[in-house]
Amino acid sequence: MNNPKRQHHIPRMVLKRFTGSDGRISMFDGKTEKTQQSLAIEEIAIEKHLYTIDYEGRKSYTVENYFSRIESDVEGIINRISDSNSLVSIDNKDFHSLLEFISFLIARTPKRVELTQAYGTGEAMRKIIQTKAKNKVPDSEVDSFLNVMMKTKGYVYASTLQSIVEDFMDKLKKYFDGLLSSTRTGAFILNDNYAAIERPSTPLFENTNSNWWEQPVRIHCPLTSKLCLTFIPKKCPQDNDFHVSVQELEEEKVEEINKLIFDSRSRFVYASSSSALENIALQS
Repeated sequence: MNNPKRQHHIPRMVLKRFTGSDGRISMFDGKTEKTQQSLAIEEIAIEKHLYTIDYEGRKSYTVENYFSRIESDVEGIINRISDSNSLVSIDNKDFHSLLEFISFLIARTPKRVELTQAYGTGEAMRKIIQTKAKNKVPDSEVDSFLNVMMKTKGYVYASTLQSIVEDFMDKLKKYFDGLLSSTRTGAFILNDNYAAIERPSTPLFENTNSNWWEQPVRIHCPLTSKLCLTFIPKKCPQDNDFHVSVQELEEEKVEEINKLIFDSRSRFVYASSSSALENIALQS
């Protein structure tokens, strides 16, 4: 395996599906509010050592190499979906792999890495350790362990990544079904948080303390510029099967989803054309 210092938080395998006919991509920067065009996908959505585990100068690239293996496994699946504009070309095992891949995309964003690392070195992690150890571990040993975690960049994220993904997948399967949307006239865009959550703008929803997966949210996950997989609340909560339906969207509806994707960014948004990004930016 390689030891890459420059690590993509959105894989090139995904970015290339949002490029123009020239194989290059446009990018909106929310910090400068400017759009750049004709960029190489090798040069965007990158951070140095984002997933690298570093303890006193000794570096491990285990997480980055793990992501590379997952990307290789699912690329053919996305190709078959894209070629057919449907899910008929994949079996249950393939769809499980796709669901896992999407969960990893959501879990590998810079924002998620930062939140996980901060969560893992605080009082919350102390409680988790003591709970699992049934409060039999002396506080001094817990403090020593947390101290090592704080010194080891990336350790918390690496050690909790799989459980985060599995928990997210379980909730998707239990509370949601899938809706695969294709478009001939429009083009989906992509942001640096990958998914966009669509929430009802009602006072009831805004004032609730319920968990996100118990609310009528939609989670939009663009697969290519022509395909978007949306997770929608189950109509029958008692139904344990995961169902997927297919629809074709006109450009107007694609623009509504793109507006959500654009507004859900941390900083960057990517698209096949600069004009699409500039038009959405004017509306925001």
